[in-house]
Amino acid sequence: MPSIHPHGPRAHSEHELPADSLVEDTLTIVESNPFFLVQRFIKMPTSINDGICEYEEKSATANVQLEISSDAGNSSSEDCAAETSMKNVPSEENDKKNSYISRKPRWWKRLAGRRGTAKQRKAIGRMTQQGYVLPKLCKYQHELNLCKIFEEAPRGKAICPNEVLVPKSKYESGTLHSNAENIAKSKRVSLEIGFGLGDNILTNATKFPDRYYIGAEIHQPGVGVALMRMEKAIDTGTYWLEQDWLDESNLVDIEERQATRDPDCPVKPYDNLRIFPGDGIKLLGFLPDNSLDSIYLTFPDPWPDDQQHQWRVIQEETVHMIGRKLRPGGRFYLATDALSFDEWTQNIFATVHDKNMKDNGSGSDSLTRWKELIPCPDRSLWLSAMSKYETKGIEEGRYTVCRCWECNKQ
Repeated sequence: MPSIHPHGPRAHSEHELPADSLVEDTLTIVESNPFFLVQRFIKMPTSINDGICEYEEKSATANVQLEISSDAGNSSSEDCAAETSMKNVPSEENDKKNSYISRKPRWWKRLAGRRGTAKQRKAIGRMTQQGYVLPKLCKYQHELNLCKIFEEAPRGKAICPNEVLVPKSKYESGTLHSNAENIAKSKRVSLEIGFGLGDNILTNATKFPDRYYIGAEIHQPGVGVALMRMEKAIDTGTYWLEQDWLDESNLVDIEERQATRDPDCPVKPYDNLRIFPGDGIKLLGFLPDNSLDSIYLTFPDPWPDDQQHQWRVIQEETVHMIGRKLRPGGRFYLATDALSFDEWTQNIFATVHDKNMKDNGSGSDSLTRWKELIPCPDRSLWLSAMSKYETKGIEEGRYTVCRCWECNKQ
């Protein structure tokens, strides 16, 4: 994973210097007007997405101070004033420390390949019209009505945002809260954040037809592949069975179930599955509180460098949100082959738990207690298949770490 360059890729405005000319022109500008250089370096990050402001500002500060000090012998009173003002620039590190930044840097988007092939995009369009794809969520202070989403099987009708997005309820004080009518109480609903090519979530939907699943994936190619697999299964009336099973008995059970299945049965493969083509953390904000039985986070991008921590999915902010969305006794599962991310996640959950204990009921989140289940529940109950990514990691010497935290609410 490449590290972020202090003057990394970004769009240039008419008020910015080109990135390539920053180093070469620095000394010239300092000699002519050092205070202008300080202003330029302070303002540059404001035109970049919030995710890289903090790191760029620090690097730019170091560069300015280095250039000014190198010319200290000929410095004027303006040089000293500029250096002093730079040292007094307030840092926003504490404000951003516990927050998740969804907008990724441009170099990451280029490496990720966000756009799918024409065949994948067409499959996304067809399955959207069939009703298997959740719509874009752009109404604030609204939440998804899970009862309506899973009330009827998808049969040639796209999910309309106006039908499934409903306003949140308000207390007399004006505080927003979830409406219990939007919770599918009779259904066990699970969310998988970052399902990749869909190996695991399609396998779970196959193994447990009595449960309901929502899969979120930000990469269009992965969404396209998963929906193409679903479309083929629906057209043929047979589940997608090309995955690598952890337990061969799973395959035998499903084949037997399909062999005895009535061909005229109104239930089709993956009627219990909906796909959200977007950021799973954003989707969490639109789900009702106490509505999910479990949440899976499978092989997220670990963002291993220290200066990349703000893009890691697990932050104190997201753990609080996960706790609100899970039902009492609900579970959060993690699968990763990055030891740094595993350690980071354990520390975050421990920190949130300790803070909630200290608050002693003074806030809504303080009533949530996290307990790590050791050993982790058998992965055949939630991570039933081995994806190509996991298989490749094992071949390269990495091993999968599985963890589970239970959410207890008082």
